[in-house]
Amino acid sequence: MAQAAAWAADHAEAWLAPTGTRPLAVSRPRRERWSRPALRLQRDRGIGLRSLKEAINTDSSAGQLIFHIFGALAEFERALIRGRTQAGLKAARARGREGGRPKRLDEAQRAHAVELYRSRKDTVKELCALMGLSRATLYAYVNEFADGTDSSG
Repeated sequence: MAQAAAWAADHAEAWLAPTGTRPLAVSRPRRERWSRPALRLQRDRGIGLRSLKEAINTDSSAGQLIFHIFGALAEFERALIRGRTQAGLKAARARGREGGRPKRLDEAQRAHAVELYRSRKDTVKELCALMGLSRATLYAYVNEFADGTDSSG
């Protein structure tokens, strides 16, 4: 047990273990993937989290409080990031910028591909090979020109 504790002090960020049993050392990346419901389930099974660096022990009420405060702060930070990202995307769209991967074909080529598709002279497979497109891309172009005009501009 002393060797495990020494290794954990050097390499791990937290221990996850049922009270009174041998702990499992866990690194930070794994700990950050845990969700609150998963940890709540572990607590119901009698398994607690003891952080070696932040002095958090979920076996105590104070440790649970700190853990929940950190979780609430993480959710708040995530909401702020999401809000800023959405505002940035909206501002970019207002400036005429559109995200996403560039189209493989220009508008005239896309219209030609859709025209060939609608003529039904070639199979979809042959048309895709001719235009250098995947089947999904061809159908996306067909949907783009569904009303007879280009919907991107």
